[in-house]
This record gives sequence, C-alpha cells and structure tokens, in this order.
Amino acid sequence: MPGQESTIHILFSTDKKYKTLTKPEDAIINNFFTNIDWKSSKSDTADLLGLGNLMEILNFKDRYVYQGSLTAPPCTSEVYVNVLKTIYYISQEHIEMLKKHLA
Repeated sequence: MPGQESTIHILFSTDKKYKTLTKPEDAIINNFFTNIDWKSSKSDTADLLGLGNLMEILNFKDRYVYQGSLTAPPCTSEVYVNVLKTIYYISQEHIEMLKKHLA
C-alpha cells in the first residue's frame, strides 16, 4: 500500500546449529558486520555493497508478518513488521562488537 512502512527483522545466533550457510554466504555475513562504519556519522552505517550482498542471501519467502508500530517516537502506526524465520549464525566476536557499540 502506498505510504505504508515496513521493517525487516533478521534473527542471528551464536549457536553453531545455525551455521548452515555455505562458506561464501558465511563470508557475506562476516563481511557485513566487520565493515560496519561506527564512526562515520551520528547513526551507525553499513557499506551498501555489504548490505546488498547480505540481503541477497536472506530467505524472505519464509517469514512472519504482522501489523504493529514503530517503538520510537513518533511510534507510527500501521507499520508492517517482517520477521524472517531463518536464524543466521553470527560469531561471538561480532556480538561483542555490537554490544560495545550499542551499549
């Protein structure tokens, strides 16, 4: 619908049972997190190429969708939330990096 906002939520885990991607796909996830530029602006930014590569390997066909609202002001209503069912493996190193920068 025109004017409708949507969000995409990707689930990551350090549990090795989720390490099911090929080596090139795993490299895409590692590249994405390794190349986040935490210092370029007031908001954290990801390299567009890295983000594009990440989006290409995600399974968008298998997802949960619900209507909700944003959790930060102005808490816009009628936002469609897409939560991907696939859980993707991420290294503990990347979790620690995220915790450090988002704390």
